[in-house]
Formats: sequence, structure tokens, C-alpha cells
Amino acid sequence: MSKLTTFKELKKIPCESSWFEPYRVAPGVTAIYEPHHFEEVISYLIEGDTSALLLDSGMGLGNIKALVEFLTDKPVTLVNSHSHFDHVGDNWRFPETHLLNLPECVAHLAAGTAQQADDANRAPEALWFDGEPWFDLKTWHTKPCKVVPIEEGHVFDLGGRKLRVIATPGHSRDSLMLADDENRLLFTGDTIYPGPIYAHIEGVEMVPVYYSTVIKLAAQFADYTLFCSHNNPVWEGSALKEIEDAFGKVLAGEVVGSSDPKTEGDTVSYQFGGFGIVLSRQAADLYGAKYRRHYHVVGAIIEHDGKILCMQRPKGKFPSTDLKWEFPGGKIEAGETGPQALMRELREEMDFEVNVREEDYFATVHHLYPEFELTMDTYLCHVANPRFTRKEHVDHCWLPPADMPSLDWAAADFPIVEQVIKSAQGDCPHVSFGGDKR
Repeated sequence: MSKLTTFKELKKIPCESSWFEPYRVAPGVTAIYEPHHFEEVISYLIEGDTSALLLDSGMGLGNIKALVEFLTDKPVTLVNSHSHFDHVGDNWRFPETHLLNLPECVAHLAAGTAQQADDANRAPEALWFDGEPWFDLKTWHTKPCKVVPIEEGHVFDLGGRKLRVIATPGHSRDSLMLADDENRLLFTGDTIYPGPIYAHIEGVEMVPVYYSTVIKLAAQFADYTLFCSHNNPVWEGSALKEIEDAFGKVLAGEVVGSSDPKTEGDTVSYQFGGFGIVLSRQAADLYGAKYRRHYHVVGAIIEHDGKILCMQRPKGKFPSTDLKWEFPGGKIEAGETGPQALMRELREEMDFEVNVREEDYFATVHHLYPEFELTMDTYLCHVANPRFTRKEHVDHCWLPPADMPSLDWAAADFPIVEQVIKSAQGDCPHVSFGGDKR
């Protein structure tokens, strides 16, 4: 695995900024890190003998221009690695910026943009900041700026240091990198970094484009040092070969990805140690990438007279759960709450009328099966009338909690069984067994 240098291994340059942390990462190169937002954006100040270049202006939540003026007295040229909001926030503080010449992207950046009101970057939990912020995430937006289009092959001459522009479409259509060929340094923007590499952000058609870009980079720059724009700054160039190999395995269907329960399975992640490849499920299906589907379900812990209802599954399409014992329930449909889904499932599958409330919530478990992934929210329900019709299951029984481990439980359900036993023993005082019957 290629060596990654983290900020913990570097010495911070003292400064008065409460938002940025600058670090010297190479002679004449300063990484400007934004550690107080989960994006962990990194911009770079690159100095030559007579002038300097700033690659990206950050999120716009701190004054990066003031910091740059503290770090150097040389004239500074601003270049954007791409036009995504988290790298262009302080563009407006500079006379102009430079962007790869894609007219639509240039116009978009020049006009300024605003994030959606419900975007995760606006959420209070997006901040990792102990003090009182001087900005309002609710009104935060990217201001208009002057944009100068540049072409691939353009060279920025800083005096004693030249930076060559390389078009690297994939993460975005307008992505670029800067190569310092004399010093064998490559400033990668968001195309390459040690974290989840999102290959589908600008459409499923960009996935093979991204892969082609990685192939090109691995062939030309594997012996360079990489300076990345998120998470941690310095990575050995051999990482390019690792990413090329990983990308190829994903698209060849040689590895199996996991869908993300946080996005209800809309994205699929393929982990490779220090980085990952992330596709939309649509892109994975289109290009033949393999993954486990994710199901978000609800399960009922139904108690009657101190005993719990246990149901045995039939044989089906998933061998890992065939004939296993489980808590009854099923999938949450669009627009349903957990209790609504559970009452519907019990009614449809068992003719069982059970009242389930939000306050009956018991526990959630996430499990990775060979064929699929499961997130299950469980609810503890006390019933006075235990009568129901078994429609889909092959067997059932009522057992006291202590006897439940005698059954061959589905792997996702067994942690709930253990929790039920602890609760029945009084280890969870907020949970009562043999309570009010509904």
C-alpha cells in the first residue's frame, strides 16, 4: 500500500486563523487545511522565485486571502482544480481565477451558486468547531467571481518553478491537475485523494471517463508525489496504480461492493484499504459492477405472557437465511414510518393486528449477508390476543427469552435476541416485558 502522510505527521505553521491550518509539505509548498468541516478541504499555496499560485480558495468560511498574504509577499495567481463549491468559496476575494475552458462550467462558476437548503454541508453536525462560528451555514453561498478560461497544457511560470495544466475529467467535467515536472509533484484536486472517490457525481456517463483518466495518470505520474485536496495531503504516486487496478476490478465485476444504508442503497461503495470507489446504483448496474443490495426493514418483538413470538423463514432466494428463525416484519415502503410499515407487514403476512408506536422502538441492527445487506429497526410490542394466521413462514413458536437461543436464528436477528434476553433480565430498565397489552 502506498505511503500516505497525514497532518498528524507534519508541523503546523503558526498563524492567527481560527479556521485554517497551514502546513509546509514540500519546499515552497504549503497545504492550507480546513479541519473544522467534515469535507476537510485542502488548498495549496505553491511558490516560485518571483510569484506564487494558489490552487483553490476553499469553502469560503474563512478568509483564505488574508492567510495567503500572511504566508507570502509574492503576487498570487488563483487557479481552481474544478468548480465545485467547496474549492471556490473565496474566489470573490481575488481579482480573478482560472478554470479549465468548458464554457458551461466557466459561466456557472462566474455566476455564483448556493447549496440546497437541506444539503448535508449546511447541517450543524457538518461543523467540527468548538467555538462560536462567525458565519451562518443557512445563508452560506458561493459569490460571483471573474473567471479566466485556460486550456490543457497551459503553463504557469512562477520563476524557477513551472506548473503544467492537465485535464482530468471524472470527478467533474472541468477537473484539472497541476504538474510540477521538475520536482515531480502532482497536485491532484478531487480526482485522486485518500478517501471515497465518487465516480458518478456528474452522471453515469462519466464513470468510464474517470477510469480513462486514472489509466492516463497511472502511466505518467506513478513516480511523482501526489498532493491531494481532501482528508490528508501527501500520497506516494504509486497510489495511482492501486486506484487504476481497483477501478478496473470494480468495472470488471471482480469485487463486490456494499450499498450505503445512509442513502437507502442509492450508492455502492468498494473499499480498498486507504481509499474507495463509489458508484451510484444506476452506474453499477449499467457497467456490470457487482454489489450487495441493501434492504431497510422492520421487525416485531411480539410479547405475550412473558413469551416472544419466533417465526421460521421458508426457503427462498437467499440461502443464508433459508429456514432460519426471525422476528416477523418486512420492508419499509416509501413514505412509511417504521411503525406504519410494521403494522402493514403484520397485517398482510399474518392477519395480525398489532398496534406499534414510535416509543416502542427497541434497537437497530445492520448486517452484511453474502447476498445482501440489511438494516433492521425493531419494535417491542405487547399483545393481549396472540392469534394470527401463518401465511409465509413454515413454523412458529412462543418462547421465553432465555430459551430463544435454542433456535437457529438468522444472523441479523440474533443480536436482537441477545438484547431481548438482557432486557428481560432487567439490564435495560427502560424496557418492560409482560407490560400493557395492546
